[in-house]
Amino acid sequence: MRAFRLLMILLACGLGAQTTAPHGIQTGDLDKKCDPCTDFAQYANGTWHAENPIPAYMDRWSRRWRAGEEVKEQLKVSLAPAEPMLQKIRDIKSPGDLQRIILSFHEQGVFVPFGLISLPDNHDPSETIANVFASGLGLPDRDYYLKPEARFQEAREKYQLHVATMFKLAGYDEKGAKAASETVFQMEKNLAEKSLDNVALRDPANTDHKLPYASLAKLAPAMDWDTYFASAKLSRADLNVSEPDFLKEVDRQLRETPLADWQTYLTWQLLNAKADVLSEPFVNENFAFQGRYLSGATQIKPRWKRCAESTDQVLGEALGKKYVEKYFPPEAKARAQEMVANLIRAMHDTIEGLSWMGPETKKKALE
Repeated sequence: MRAFRLLMILLACGLGAQTTAPHGIQTGDLDKKCDPCTDFAQYANGTWHAENPIPAYMDRWSRRWRAGEEVKEQLKVSLAPAEPMLQKIRDIKSPGDLQRIILSFHEQGVFVPFGLISLPDNHDPSETIANVFASGLGLPDRDYYLKPEARFQEAREKYQLHVATMFKLAGYDEKGAKAASETVFQMEKNLAEKSLDNVALRDPANTDHKLPYASLAKLAPAMDWDTYFASAKLSRADLNVSEPDFLKEVDRQLRETPLADWQTYLTWQLLNAKADVLSEPFVNENFAFQGRYLSGATQIKPRWKRCAESTDQVLGEALGKKYVEKYFPPEAKARAQEMVANLIRAMHDTIEGLSWMGPETKKKALE
């Protein structure tokens, strides 16, 4: 360091003339108005210090310190919680890989591009059957993708900007993030075009399509249902497909959409689903669109409350047990049971007093 400083003084004072510029010296940092033989530190760094004042939270500042703070900023935008799944998405090399990732998403409760859960059988409520339903959209419903009204057009524009921003936070450059957003939107729009609108969804008959397991392969032959059901440990019994046309569109995309586009789509779906457990920039961007713009909220919930809601969502039964132990002692349960018994007696009296209900109907109602 002393030798280097001496060399700099010699160069600055003209005692070490040379024909080429010294390597590794940021000449823009120099304060050439200052006499280097009088105040070398000011001469060597004066311009840089003038242009880079010490931040209020620091007690010193230099290129090295600034670089360290910039690294912290980069580390702050962390993808660590999502990285294992992101790596699996990057490793997709075949349709089989893609379908295994779809199952992995479902196991985590991220239902893309379709979902499968158990529901009571519409034709026999005493039985529970598998229900394959439409999912995989980032906007609330099909209207947001297709309707021409100004509010939906605005939502589409803001959504695509939001998706691009999330990709940039994940490390994409400007061009790559924009291209990724366009890919995501087009795939989702294709799914939306084959989805039922909210009016159609109000009629239970429109989502009642019970069929044998074997018929699933006819609706979507590109999906390896046998492997999916075996991996998920599901029986190959009768099931319901809520929106057959949607499932046919999923099948088309499984056959025709390039794997690279699927990787982009799944990356977005993961970022979207896990935004609240990623670093603060993801949380804030997600709230800006989903919370403030779409939902009208003006302030994000405190982190402790979001953590409690997340725990309740994924560990509801275990959390409920602890809650009951602390806040629902035996005497509280006794009061609740007494209240329910009183309600039942009141309902009994109401039914018995109905003049328009016949004896047989009252009997069934009391049961």
